[in-house]
Amino acid sequence: MAGDLLFVPAGCPHAVANLSASAAVSMNFITASNQALAVDELSVAGLTDPAAAQLAAHLGRCGRHPYAARGEEADVPWARFKRPTRDPLSA
Repeated sequence: MAGDLLFVPAGCPHAVANLSASAAVSMNFITASNQALAVDELSVAGLTDPAAAQLAAHLGRCGRHPYAARGEEADVPWARFKRPTRDPLSA
């Protein structure tokens, strides 16, 4: 249905069958919780795809954002997210 969103967790096999003409937008969502898995998968893909190898190398060098340091999700104002403090999850 128009406007629907489907989230498929990492590692879950899935398939899509369109019953009529349709357009779709697909993307991968990488956070601190799945960054290592993304680097591993891209490293394997990088054996045959130089672009995947380059992305794996980049993600591997990125490190984790300070807000992910504790492995917690938190509501943070955008301005503070862009310029984290020494203890990003403190008030």
